[in-house]
Amino acid sequence: MVGIDRVRGQGLELEVRGEPKNRYPDLTVIRPEHIQLLAHRNTIRLTMPPPVLVVEVVSPGEFTTVGTLAGDRRLTSPQFADATLTAAQLFAAGAQG
Repeated sequence: MVGIDRVRGQGLELEVRGEPKNRYPDLTVIRPEHIQLLAHRNTIRLTMPPPVLVVEVVSPGEFTTVGTLAGDRRLTSPQFADATLTAAQLFAAGAQG
């Protein structure tokens, strides 16, 4: 679990490569070291460590699909390389919660 101080809503700015240069994700889970780094400007720059999790909900057709999160497909993440959680397990846990 993470503390509420590490969960940020849409006001957090992420610097990204390409255009546009910045994104404002719907939900971001930041690292403990980001708390101090964000004290003066609510922006995670490319030179900073990446966030733990970034969630952006997009409308169909707005972006090209990189992957589909469904059924028995295993979630993959460089941050959680040993995780064996599937999409079905994730959504079932959310429905119970």
